[in-house]
Amino acid sequence: MYAMRKQGMSAHLRELLRSGESDTLDYKHEIASPAKIAKTIVSFANHRGGTMLVGVGDDATVKGVNAAEEQFMLTEATTHFCRPGITPVVHEHTVGRKTVLEVHIPEGPEKPYCARGDDGKWWAFVRVNDSTKLASKVQVEVFKRKSRQRATRIRYSDNEKALLKYLSDHERITLDEYRDVAKVPRRTAQKVLVNLIAIGCIALHHEDAGEYYSLI
Repeated sequence: MYAMRKQGMSAHLRELLRSGESDTLDYKHEIASPAKIAKTIVSFANHRGGTMLVGVGDDATVKGVNAAEEQFMLTEATTHFCRPGITPVVHEHTVGRKTVLEVHIPEGPEKPYCARGDDGKWWAFVRVNDSTKLASKVQVEVFKRKSRQRATRIRYSDNEKALLKYLSDHERITLDEYRDVAKVPRRTAQKVLVNLIAIGCIALHHEDAGEYYSLI
């Protein structure tokens, strides 16, 4: 991993500090552990990419880090705790006597990207506003379906009709609401949602409270 060095507070860095954290920008005082930072890294790869500023507090103040130590932690995270592997682009900014790492994570072409948990299992994460969240079963299956790039065939049954009828009368529905409307098990409901998302009939949305679905 090679870091390009930049001296001083550039207009680009100043704008990143001014804009605040979002679905594509995260501030990190430091990298506490490769396992923890891997969750943020894969969430950006599963999203539309994103940037981490390492050496910056939650209030956007420059704290500074040891560049060599932080880059070692990044290499450990992307090599051993992310699957598939991810190659970030790193810019090293020197602000006064402090160093800030700008770490850009590109959107990945092989979703879902997963981070290794403490249990040894691999878990997918997504970016929701300025937070990193565990991906739902529906989201993971949608990622897999899109990566395979195969046509989706569905049977238009009463389950699909119940969902589309509800959404024709309401703006949105959650997984649990759909289960209640259609009187189906969770697994069946998840499969219907994934199929209808795959064919472009409904859309999946994220918010802090959870996921919901709407007509396209």
